[in-house]
Amino acid sequence: MEKRYLSMALVVRRWGIVVAWKCRQTVIARGGLQTNF
Repeated sequence: MEKRYLSMALVVRRWGIVVAWKCRQTVIARGGLQTNF
């Protein structure tokens, strides 16, 4: 049970990183509307 929960947390964390990176790339592609992001 504990191992399953840990692997789940790792997957969620990884997806969060990917989503944040894609959002950042999109902002940069649009011309850096939010440079502090």
